[in-house]
Amino acid sequence: MQSAAYRGTEAANTAVSVTVRGKIGQRVVLDALAWSYSAAPAGGRISAVGVTSSRGVSLDVTVAGADSLPLGRYGIPFDAGEDVLITLAPGGAAVVGSVSVVARWVDDARWQTATS
Repeated sequence: MQSAAYRGTEAANTAVSVTVRGKIGQRVVLDALAWSYSAAPAGGRISAVGVTSSRGVSLDVTVAGADSLPLGRYGIPFDAGEDVLITLAPGGAAVVGSVSVVARWVDDARWQTATS
């Protein structure tokens, strides 16, 4: 099992996107999402979505500063080989966003045994 951290920051009023690439025969599992806005966002949102299944999580973000979402023992699993797109929506004029993701890859057969 491999794990990795991904980070992204963009200019003010620009979406921040990070892609975790899928691997053949392995599932991407998100273990944690963290984000921040430099000021209170207008229409803030964090989402993590599988690019082929369109499944995932999406949350409104309404305050400035850093926050995070630990995703529990099993995290959020996606389909084997599927890329996962994490996006922090633009926060508004002069608002800079940043996102961090912790992900791992689990052999699909091993995942199915561990969770059944």
